[in-house]
Amino acid sequence: MTPNIIYVLGISDNGGSTSEILRVLDGPAIGDIRSRLIRLIKPDPSDVGRIAIQELLGYRLPGHGNAYAIKNEWVEIVEGTHRLWNHIPSEKKEVIRGFLIYIQSEILKRAHKRFSFANGSIGNFFLTGARMFFGSLESAIFLFSAITGITEPTRVIPVINTNHGIAIAALLMNGNTILGQCAISHPSLSSSGDSFNAGHVRPGINSSGSSTARDGSKTPDLATLSQQQQHQQQRHLQQQ
Repeated sequence: MTPNIIYVLGISDNGGSTSEILRVLDGPAIGDIRSRLIRLIKPDPSDVGRIAIQELLGYRLPGHGNAYAIKNEWVEIVEGTHRLWNHIPSEKKEVIRGFLIYIQSEILKRAHKRFSFANGSIGNFFLTGARMFFGSLESAIFLFSAITGITEPTRVIPVINTNHGIAIAALLMNGNTILGQCAISHPSLSSSGDSFNAGHVRPGINSSGSSTARDGSKTPDLATLSQQQQHQQQRHLQQQ
């Protein structure tokens, strides 16, 4: 396969460990980007350091078990005492650790949200920490590529270069709207069999332009939702 490939990846995935990062830290979803970057790391038996970095950034914390033990393992990784650091060159270790420490500090600032480290991807944490530090997703991808030896012309770029969260929706033929990539990719029928994922479905828009829920209450139409999102983004930019 030719190395002259540019991978353009979405940033709307709201499932897995990405969902917890989005819930607490906001920003674009980086799970798909991290997954592709990990796959692009060229295995070289003679380069023990690169293999160790690939293992670290591809590692996930346990998805089940004692929450205290899972958090303790994360602390070991941040402090640099975890076994995964054993064969990583010190200069690269400290660069990676620096951004893991940074995201840990950002999580601590939001301690009231009770971040869950279960099933957490170390690569996701690294990319998010770098993205937040630089204020640029593309810069975070560049750093990840540089550390792991992913060189041009192979590149990974986001479909939208933004520091804000992006959500997608699917409009059904019955007028209902499914919100979120995870709900779209994995739809489930309700017990009544006539709607999808109750928590992620907005009812159809009636002739007056507003939405009516099953209990008869009014919900915002898509135009109103879009306006609300724009106002929220403007307030966010003013606060920066």
